[in-house]
Amino acid sequence: MILESQKFQGPEGSQVLVLIHGMGSASSAWKPIIPELIKAMTVVTLDLPGHGKTPMSISQAMDPRSLGDAVCET
Repeated sequence: MILESQKFQGPEGSQVLVLIHGMGSASSAWKPIIPELIKAMTVVTLDLPGHGKTPMSISQAMDPRSLGDAVCET
């Protein structure tokens, strides 16, 4: 499953930080700190299945390994 994600570009050649929200939250939880973070790095936020802009799929397992696989696939 490909998760909905958003990229916020930091300085050219900067490291990338991937932010994953907690259960019951969404990527919008990171909105207040993104302006400060992108001064030093590129930031990617994503929504886990059934959260934010990523719909829940009945075929998507919700155990930690499966969610990790979805993050890597994205």
